Amino acid sequence: MNNDTQARIPWMPVLDEPLPNPDNLDWIMDEKIWRGLRWPLFGPISDIKVMKDAGDSDSPLEPLFGNPDVHPLASQIATDPPRSRMLLSSWIVDMYEADTEDPIPEPLVVEKPDGLPITVGDIVMALHPYLTKMEGVIREVYNSKGNFYFAGFFGHPKTSAHDCDLLFPIDLKEDEGDMEDYWQSQARIVRAQREHWPPKMDKPQLFSPFYQLLNKHAAASKETTS
Repeated sequence: MNNDTQARIPWMPVLDEPLPNPDNLDWIMDEKIWRGLRWPLFGPISDIKVMKDAGDSDSPLEPLFGNPDVHPLASQIATDPPRSRMLLSSWIVDMYEADTEDPIPEPLVVEKPDGLPITVGDIVMALHPYLTKMEGVIREVYNSKGNFYFAGFFGHPKTSAHDCDLLFPIDLKEDEGDMEDYWQSQARIVRAQREHWPPKMDKPQLFSPFYQLLNKHAAASKETTS
C-alpha cells in the first residue's frame, strides 16, 4: 500500500508508531455483541440468526427479525458509550478500490435524528442493503461466487468517543468450507471473554488482517522518515 492509496482511504489514520495491542484497549464497539450473530450477506434479512448462547457454536439459532417477534438483541445499544451517529464502510472494498484507483464508495451514515442511541437492529437494517449493493465488487475482490458472512467491526478505543464522525470499518468472512471451524473459534473467544480478557486463544485472528495492515503501514512510514 503506497502513500497515495493511504491518502484516499477515509478511515486510514496516519500513524507515527504501531498501534498498541488491540487486546489491551477498551473499545467503543463491543465485539462480544456481534460474535453470536450468524449474518449471511446478499440474502433476505430474515436469514440473519442469533445464537441462543454465543459461547456454544452448536447453540440453537433464532431469527433476529422474526415474524412477528424481533429478537431482544435488535434493541440492544450497539456502542459504549451510546452513539446517535455512526459511519460504516467495508475496509476490504475501500482498499481494493483505492489500489485500482476506482472511486471509493461513500460510507454508510447511520444516524438517529431524535438523538437516541443506535441499536444493533438499526445497524443491521441499514448495513444489510448497503452491503448487498456491493455484492459485485465484493465478489470481484475475493474472486469468489461463494457465500459471505458479516464478521464484525474494527472499531475505535473509547478515548475517541467524542468524535461524532468516526468511521467503523466492517469485516467480512468468505465461506471457504471452514465456517464450522470459524463459528467454533468465535464461541471459544466468547467463553474466554466471560472468564477473563484478553483471551489466550485465537489471538492472531482477533484483529487480523486489518490491524496488521495498519501496523505494517506505520512501520513503513517510520522507515521512510528515519
